[in-house]
Amino acid sequence: ASDVYKRQSENCMFSDIEWQPNSNGGSGSVMIGKNGIFRRNTVTRSGNCEGVRAIHQGALIELNHIYDVSNLQHDGSAINIGTISPHWLEGMEKAIAAANDAKVPWVLDPVAHFATPYRKSSVIKLMSLNPSVVRGNASEILALQGEETEAKGVDSLEGVETALDASKKLAKKYNCTIVVTGETDIITDGVKVTRVSGGSSFMSSVTAVGCSLTCLVGAFAAITDPYTASVSATSLFAEAGHRAKLSASGPGSFRMHFLDQLSLVSPDDFLSLKWAN
Repeated sequence: ASDVYKRQSENCMFSDIEWQPNSNGGSGSVMIGKNGIFRRNTVTRSGNCEGVRAIHQGALIELNHIYDVSNLQHDGSAINIGTISPHWLEGMEKAIAAANDAKVPWVLDPVAHFATPYRKSSVIKLMSLNPSVVRGNASEILALQGEETEAKGVDSLEGVETALDASKKLAKKYNCTIVVTGETDIITDGVKVTRVSGGSSFMSSVTAVGCSLTCLVGAFAAITDPYTASVSATSLFAEAGHRAKLSASGPGSFRMHFLDQLSLVSPDDFLSLKWAN
């Protein structure tokens, strides 16, 4: 597999790359190290992998052409800007327009939208299209409200509670539900506030856990209101994370057990969960 570590990669082609396990339990065909830049590249036919991902804070990924990659997440009701580029943004706008026309709720994940002018302008455009739910970490939510953040990449450097006021303001401004994820998740519609505890500290060490939660919120939103969907999805994640950590010895084994536990939480179990308050 290919490693791009502590350097800049622009205008390159990455193809026919096999699956590669990484120390934090994720996988990726192209891994960008601390303060690395991965811009205007093409990634294709990369097998059973996540395509492109950052493994350190400060990595910049934008304006890339990615196709024929088997495990990239996509969902009609969940919009994730993780590896955004112009053709992806165009597709997102079409999907959102179709969802809005059909009155289907959709969820926005503004991954590191503050990192570059292009990402910032893209999220401003997407926010104007009326998301039902916005799910992000504290740094992403603070930046959406125009407040200062110390973060440079996908990982939050602020605690969840620091984003409470910003999340309320955003929820009222855009008439949506805001989900701030971290050690204890916060869900608000601008008036109501629910906190969801549980989970595991391993969750922040596994690639795409937050992105997966965004998709799960979208799935729940298909059958209930956005606020209930957000509380339900975060509660399910909290329970699965709590169960998985009991058997895990590190991020790699946690990832495996977490996926298992997501499928093992029964409807009866779900009704008795106590993580939300």
